[in-house]
Amino acid sequence: MHKHYKIVSLPRFIIFILVCIIIIVCVAVIFVKSAKITKEPSRIETYKNVRIVSGDTLWNISKNYSDNGTDVRKVVYDICRINNINSDEINPGDMIIVPEYI
Repeated sequence: MHKHYKIVSLPRFIIFILVCIIIIVCVAVIFVKSAKITKEPSRIETYKNVRIVSGDTLWNISKNYSDNGTDVRKVVYDICRINNINSDEINPGDMIIVPEYI
């Protein structure tokens, strides 16, 4: 039992379709523009050699060498990536490269 619909007024139907398309395009444009606005501003990275001392953790080192706007988890990830290590692979006396975010 399928209902069959009949278009009573073709001009009204075409106007309805055009309005729907315009609304979809406007929503897409707003979404794309807001995504560009919320993108994290680029930061300049410099690098520093840091010698690990007893009691150091990547978390503490990351907090010391990042600015307040940078997520500490990202800095820990960057340190691990740059030095090709896991977070549990640092020992006192090791030398690692740490990014400094300006």
